[in-house]
Amino acid sequence: MFTEDDLIALDRLHVWRPYTSSEDHEHRPLFVVDRAEGPWLIAADGRRVLDASGSWWCNNLGHGHPRLRDAIRRQSERLMHCTFAAATHEPAARLAAELIEVAPSGLDRVFYSDNGSTAVEVALKIAFQYWQQNGQPGRRRFVALPGAYHGDTIGAMSAGPSTRSLRGFGRSNLTSRDRMSPSRTTGRRSSMRSSRHSRKKAMRSLL
Repeated sequence: MFTEDDLIALDRLHVWRPYTSSEDHEHRPLFVVDRAEGPWLIAADGRRVLDASGSWWCNNLGHGHPRLRDAIRRQSERLMHCTFAAATHEPAARLAAELIEVAPSGLDRVFYSDNGSTAVEVALKIAFQYWQQNGQPGRRRFVALPGAYHGDTIGAMSAGPSTRSLRGFGRSNLTSRDRMSPSRTTGRRSSMRSSRHSRKKAMRSLL
């Protein structure tokens, strides 16, 4: 049976933690999670920490939701995973149709991705590939807000480096990029309208 100290020692020796400097990895205190329930991460001794970020936005319905656990159990007994390149299955086809029903008009296809980073990466690739295949290969520029966070894959990181650990990737992206700052105007409506007009003008110049 591993103690918390044993687990922390193993972690510091073998884990490469995201968004963590080597110094912090060696010295920053770690909360050892034994289990999770609803919005709580729970240690072996019963201490609870509120998982306010939903474990980086992946547990929006909380940990161990009974309906999700039941659905996962039932699906795993039938099919856990298979290729989607030249095959399909009922849950994927039905979910795609249901998503289209609530999507904005004009969106009629679903591309499945397993996390937010690769979802952004796929969107960038689709936009890039569209113009490459439709006679305008020079359209390689993406517009992003400064300081925005889009994910951990290299394309998503280059679209909007928001922290020191991501900043270098903004100079290594494969396409050019323009960042448009949101207006900081807090005064008169005329100033806000002028700012919006400037942003729209900048957008048109990029398209």
